Amino acid sequence: MRLLVGTAVLFAASSASARPAGTVSAQASDDSDPQVSAAGSAGGGVQDGAVYTGLDLRFDLAWKTVRLGLGARGVLLDGQMRSGDWDRPADAVTILRTLEAHAGPAAIAAGALAPAVLGRIADGYRVALDDRAHTGARGAIATPAFEMTLEIDDVVNPALVGGAISWMVTAPWGIRAATAVDPSVAGGRVATELGGVHRWENTGWRVETGASVVAEEAPQVAGTPRSVDISGVAYSGAALDKWGARWTAQLDVRAGGGTLGAAFGPLYRVERQVRADMTTPLDDVRAGVAGGIALGVQRDGNWLALGARTRPGLGTLGTIAAGAPMNRWVQAAAWIAASPHASAGAAAMRVVWTKQLFSSVELARMYTRDEMSDDLVAAWSATAWFGASMQ
Repeated sequence: MRLLVGTAVLFAASSASARPAGTVSAQASDDSDPQVSAAGSAGGGVQDGAVYTGLDLRFDLAWKTVRLGLGARGVLLDGQMRSGDWDRPADAVTILRTLEAHAGPAAIAAGALAPAVLGRIADGYRVALDDRAHTGARGAIATPAFEMTLEIDDVVNPALVGGAISWMVTAPWGIRAATAVDPSVAGGRVATELGGVHRWENTGWRVETGASVVAEEAPQVAGTPRSVDISGVAYSGAALDKWGARWTAQLDVRAGGGTLGAAFGPLYRVERQVRADMTTPLDDVRAGVAGGIALGVQRDGNWLALGARTRPGLGTLGTIAAGAPMNRWVQAAAWIAASPHASAGAAAMRVVWTKQLFSSVELARMYTRDEMSDDLVAAWSATAWFGASMQ
């Protein structure tokens, strides 16, 4: 399910690599001949009370600095083809599962991206809260003194278009800026950040402390003037390489107006949904004081991340992400984000029986789109997949 896409690389983005968050380097030989692999799997289970049957096909090519993955999935619910996956010509772009390329300090990625982090305005934003294909694009440039990221979460149905810049003007002082826009809602939702940062670092550790001003423009309601809410953010982050693992911690405190960090979070695509009274859960956020904390550890491909954010009027948001390769034959991963208004998550275990045969079991709490009202409706899904690969 697409809910799991990007989970396994959630913390790979914290490395010093110039690759965009959520990408992995192409594993291929030094010559020009690509590594080629293909896989097919069939699955069955239950989704939102309906019998789920699926067929998934994938084809991958990998060179030294480029990786390309193509794939398509056909889904039947109670024996009826889910035609909504392919009812527009633009949906053809979803066959692009992965595109990764890097050269020097620059890198690009497209396909199913890992969660987005843009300064203090996009905090672990996830495009996939369902099992539909979402094709996004991300580009990055990273040097020791300068980092820039640009991205769009879904080129067919965007809800986040944004970018971020971090520039160490004169060490240890730097500036940070970020912006994010949701072009799909009436009147648009815009958040912009500008601030400064101080960095301390040495072999094996780094500490950053900074402050920013965030301006937010909420979607415009007919007959009312467009307003801009201002808030201040003080934040600190640390990374420590110790005992063979990387330990990370992030803390921020906010005060003022706007969503106070609630916009463009992990559940944004659900929490922006318009209710019967023509408001959204984000309209319930009250001006005041809020804050968030995130803790993580990564070692030998295993990772654990815990997060919490207070949101006056909207309730606390909690997140958990974890994964373990265990060994070359068994892998597992899970994540969940929950608030009083919404929750979504997924867990999966994959077993490689032989070099060519594999299977997996997946459980998800997700959202499906009601065909009549176009609203997102919470649903449970449990599926088992069996497949074969060749390379």
